[in-house]
Amino acid sequence: MCRWPTVFASSILFVLLAAAHADPASPRLARFIPGAVPLGRTVEVVLEGERMEDPLDLHFYEQGIKAIEFKEDGDLLRVKLQVDAHCRTGEHVGHLRTRKGITEYRPLYVIPMDTGNEKETNDSIEESQTIEMNKAYCGRLLNGDRDFFALDIIQPTVLTLEVLAMRLGNTALDCVVTLLSESGKSLKSSTGHQFSVNDPIMQFDVKTPGRYYIEIRELLGGGNEHSQYVLCVGSFPRPLALFPPGGPLSEHMNVQCLGDMRGEYAAMVNTPSHADRHHSYAPIRGELRPPTPIPFRLSRHANFIEEEPNNTLSASNGTDIEHAFCGTISEPGDEDWYQFDAVKGESLDINVYARRVRSSLDSTLAIFDKDGQQIEINDDGGKVTEHSDADDRGTDSFIRFNPPMTMKYYLRISDTLGTGSLTHVYRVECVHTKPWMIVRLPRVQDPNELYGQYRQQIFIARGNRFAALARARTRGFSGRLTLEFPQLPEGVSYETQNIPAGTTGFPIVFTAADEAPLGGGLYPVRGAHEEPEEKIEGGYYNYADLLRAKANLSLLKTRIVEKLPIVVTDSLPYRLEGYSPGTPIVRKGVWKLKVKVVRDDGFNDPIRLTMPFLPPGVATSSGEVIPAGETEAEFRLTAHPKITPRDWKIYVQGVSGEENNWMWASTQLIPLTVEKGFASLSLSSAEALVGQDAFFNCEITTIKEFEGEARIELSGLPEHVVCAPISFKSSDERIKIPIHIGSNAEEGSYQGIRANLYVPYRDNTVVSEFGPTTLTIGSADKQKEDDPVVAEKPTSDAVPLSALEQLRFEAKKRSKANREVAP
Repeated sequence: MCRWPTVFASSILFVLLAAAHADPASPRLARFIPGAVPLGRTVEVVLEGERMEDPLDLHFYEQGIKAIEFKEDGDLLRVKLQVDAHCRTGEHVGHLRTRKGITEYRPLYVIPMDTGNEKETNDSIEESQTIEMNKAYCGRLLNGDRDFFALDIIQPTVLTLEVLAMRLGNTALDCVVTLLSESGKSLKSSTGHQFSVNDPIMQFDVKTPGRYYIEIRELLGGGNEHSQYVLCVGSFPRPLALFPPGGPLSEHMNVQCLGDMRGEYAAMVNTPSHADRHHSYAPIRGELRPPTPIPFRLSRHANFIEEEPNNTLSASNGTDIEHAFCGTISEPGDEDWYQFDAVKGESLDINVYARRVRSSLDSTLAIFDKDGQQIEINDDGGKVTEHSDADDRGTDSFIRFNPPMTMKYYLRISDTLGTGSLTHVYRVECVHTKPWMIVRLPRVQDPNELYGQYRQQIFIARGNRFAALARARTRGFSGRLTLEFPQLPEGVSYETQNIPAGTTGFPIVFTAADEAPLGGGLYPVRGAHEEPEEKIEGGYYNYADLLRAKANLSLLKTRIVEKLPIVVTDSLPYRLEGYSPGTPIVRKGVWKLKVKVVRDDGFNDPIRLTMPFLPPGVATSSGEVIPAGETEAEFRLTAHPKITPRDWKIYVQGVSGEENNWMWASTQLIPLTVEKGFASLSLSSAEALVGQDAFFNCEITTIKEFEGEARIELSGLPEHVVCAPISFKSSDERIKIPIHIGSNAEEGSYQGIRANLYVPYRDNTVVSEFGPTTLTIGSADKQKEDDPVVAEKPTSDAVPLSALEQLRFEAKKRSKANREVAP
């Protein structure tokens, strides 16, 4: 059932007027309808989403699809697409860019056949929609819906049906396709195929011409407005595997197309000069191509084709690891063996490419020594942190092999469940383990969906800044890392910092000039070791969950991209500036960062502030707010006692507006220098009586000489207890800090008393905090024979203890301690 939305002209006018006064906010793209477009045609598609007003362009990661016209239609957006005749068939992903921002990326398929739409009503055989051979039909299944199509076949042929449903990434539409005879008898049915993300694929040898019917339904009778499908019908070929399933770069090579009911066929392919993880082929047979292509692995490895028999260790095929082992688990119980030389201490990464090239093989990989003793085995890949390809490895096997000796080793590959067929193809690559890194934007909680691409795009307002925190994932090396954007939109600049070993976050602030044109696109990102001679670098890598099953959140469809969307948008009604106190932050230090807002006339909304990036050992509040109509807020940063001295850059992120309609801006990058400090204080506990004067003893350890006098102020004192600030010089080692216990102070033990240290620094002050300690207040009416040990009335203003006073002080402490433990 397929009902295309319509909107009255008055509704369009209302939406456009509302958009003209709306606050700037980034758009959202939910889906393309239909989810497939024909190769070499100009067609119209509908974009569903939110806030798609003022569209400017569609950005795809590969060449061949271009938006040439936009038409706003209520909440929908109609786009005329020009699909080049040389565009790669298969899945493409693209972003919509508007004046307000850029959306997440969504899939759109390019197929080598014309398309048509399902026409209602076609809910029974009697109401079947008549369709043509070698054409695709786009439809939708609502709850309990069944769609019927009638096909007249005029001569014997192999009929191929392929459905795109799950692969469109809209919803978990578990389709069933059934071929029926003219009398309504079921001839063959498909409930999904592992080649096609559980979408149905079916071939049937039609020997008798006549009318046939095709039924599409959801397996359990479900469906909804988003349950789109594309039914491809015809006599086109449908190979399910290529052999070999990969090859070296820049080579003209022959591949065998396997799994088609008509039998295998050969095709010549030219591999590109650069590797692409999404490279694929849809080899032609006669004049027709399959609707969707087969992935093809590209690498520097030349192919080594297995030679049968090689199903035992003694019959293993031998070659070097510069070749990729290519073979087929051709029958149930089959296993293939290879031998290779490895050197002790030279770690190898051994990767199987099977499911990633749509093979039927669920691989198990094992390594043996010359005596047949198993050393390593793996079924479903390795840990995600072990390799940059781990996120898309799935069930393909992976072993990081550390040879215990320099010798010949043996590799065995088999199917985990013991199955086998001509489409159980594989390619095994062995490479020396090398350091690697990738750069990612971390996932942020999405207000609309559990696993989205929220805030994984960069949209900088004219005359403003936008901040991001890029994460580096590394393995096999340590050292400072650099981040670089080789290209940026016109009028955009950026600032970041090199980050030390053990730190993974790059703070980045992008700035758009006041007159920067509205533009942008998809841009490369380069991360590298700070020392060029290390030759360690990596690029951007984003892994999006396009489809999850709602019941158990199992992952059904993903897509990896390797460029970052960066765009310039309309200006915002506010800008943020950060103001440093002009001092370093020191161990146990306090550092106050002031943030001010410059508001456009008429904009008085509150602005919520956060600090997404903090150096290790620095802490602050979870966020601050500049209240409505006000102009500033302040963050209080504190440093750990053992923080490492180092130079950093930080920023404050601001957001205003309402949920799903946020306006983002940031301050500039603000330098933050971490130092050990100037002095460390050790504050003793104290005992005192109500109505009397007393003091705390404070020992001073000078870390770095300072000019002038430092000041100590106590905080956390109970009511009616006062302490005047006291000063000391860099040469002092201990002082007394006088306190006065008022007559109306309450008895008790008071914890959490701290000493705040203020050290002059140029024209400012470095602040640090020490403690806590305890003050115990007793009643004068209950005074015992002995005076308090620590607290006593000072004879004069607080001054450093003399050597004699210090000896008397220590003796009194020991005397009291001995009396307390005597029997």
